[in-house]
Amino acid sequence: MKALRCTVLGANGFIGGYLCRELVKLADHVNAFDRVFDNKLLNELEGKIHFYPGDIANDFLLEEVIRNTDILFHLACTTTPATSDADIIYDITSNLIGAIKILIMCVKHKVTKIIFPSSGGAVYGIHPADVAIREDFATQPISSYGATKIAIEKYLHIFEKKYGLKYMVLRLANPYGPKFTGFSQGVIPSFIKCILDGVPLNIWGNGEVVRDYIYIDDVISAFIKSISYQGEARLFNIGSGVGLSVNQLINILEGCEGKKLTVNYQGPRDCDVPYIALDINRAREHLNWFPVVNIEKGITLTYKYMKFYKHANIHLEKFQISGH
Repeated sequence: MKALRCTVLGANGFIGGYLCRELVKLADHVNAFDRVFDNKLLNELEGKIHFYPGDIANDFLLEEVIRNTDILFHLACTTTPATSDADIIYDITSNLIGAIKILIMCVKHKVTKIIFPSSGGAVYGIHPADVAIREDFATQPISSYGATKIAIEKYLHIFEKKYGLKYMVLRLANPYGPKFTGFSQGVIPSFIKCILDGVPLNIWGNGEVVRDYIYIDDVISAFIKSISYQGEARLFNIGSGVGLSVNQLINILEGCEGKKLTVNYQGPRDCDVPYIALDINRAREHLNWFPVVNIEKGITLTYKYMKFYKHANIHLEKFQISGH
């Protein structure tokens, strides 16, 4: 059997670290590419994976790692929905143009498949509340971030039709869980950090914005299942299938903390889609994937880890972070 070589672009990020940890269990060769490596999960894998420190704009280094790849996970991204509109040209240049460059290299070096995490919120834009969004719903983004994600999806389709490069797109809901590269990004870890620091929670809008949240273990299982998937579908929603408002999240966190939390409500942001809950039936049917960690358990695991991490200098293996 041919050895399996996997490469993770953006390996130092939240998802990247967890993904690398799982890939070493099934791949013969794992490459991790990022600008810096301060993710403690990756540090624990030293000797098991190959580190490529560098900027994705470095064509020479990027081509070196892609040359030795069968399955490529393109997780690298330079913007968020909130930051992308501040410099749209940068968003397009760094993310869309960068992705096309990667696709060209993948074709040149005969990469078997590219797996791309798109956005299960930003690409869909505004849809009626209380409707679970299917993959065939209209995409109508309200940020450059969402538009760029859709454009990358379309180019993946083009490169498969023209050059035979297989691909899969996972439109992710909001991933959360214990983080090892800082706690500032993502509403759930940000809120927990505020709670542990004893400061009020700052909310954009009235707290009724609804999102779909997915625990990191469930995100990674979708990526792993995508490696061997041979079906015709290319696009999958990966979420819980349940929409929760920010105020509902706060209620769950109050249960973890055992007290009422102080919340400051601020003006809404124009980059925030009002309602997102994903229909995940296609992933259930074709990928045999479904989430196993519900929001209450996932938030409790995340809260306990972050509280323990804040008050003790510990090694990761001393704390059980798996939701399974």
